[in-house]
Amino acid sequence: MPQALTQDLRDEIQFHLARGDSTAFIHKATHVTIQQINRMRKKHLHFSDVAPALGTIGRPRVLSEYHAQELLCFLSQRPTAYQDDMIWFLYDEFDIVISQSTISRLLKQARYSRKVAQRVAAERDEELRSEWERRLMGWTSDQLVFLDESAACERTGRLNFLLYLVMLMLAR
Repeated sequence: MPQALTQDLRDEIQFHLARGDSTAFIHKATHVTIQQINRMRKKHLHFSDVAPALGTIGRPRVLSEYHAQELLCFLSQRPTAYQDDMIWFLYDEFDIVISQSTISRLLKQARYSRKVAQRVAAERDEELRSEWERRLMGWTSDQLVFLDESAACERTGRLNFLLYLVMLMLAR
C-alpha cells in the first residue's frame, strides 16, 4: 500500500492540475504514481480539490436527531400508534415527507417494538383504570355486551358486518 502523500506534495500536484499540466509531467516532477495522479485529477475535476474533506457519504438524512426525538416523544404519548400515524405526525408537525421504511428503521434503531408499546400501554394511569372499574360496577348484566376480538378490525375499529347486524337486533 502506498504511503500517504504529504500536504506539501498534494498542494504541488493541485497546482500542476490547476495549470493543466499532463499526467506524465506531474509524475516526473513529483515522483507520484500515475494512478494516484489520475485519481487526484478526477477529484480535482469534481471537487476543485485533490483531497476533498470527507463528510457524510450518500444522501443527507431526512430525519434529524431532533425529529427522531420528537417522534419518540409522540410514541410515549401514543404507544400503540401505527407507522402511518407516525408518518402523518411528522408531516403535520414538521412538513417532512417520509417513507414507512424510514420509520421502521428508526424504530429498530431505538429498539422500539409493538411488545414494548403494549407493555407501556398496559402500565398506564391507575386512576383512570379505577374510574373505569367504578363505572363498570354500576351496570347490570343485561346492559353488557361482550364481543369477540376477531369480529372487529384492530386497526380501524370497524365491526364485522354480521356482528353489526346482531348488535342492531340486540338494540331493539
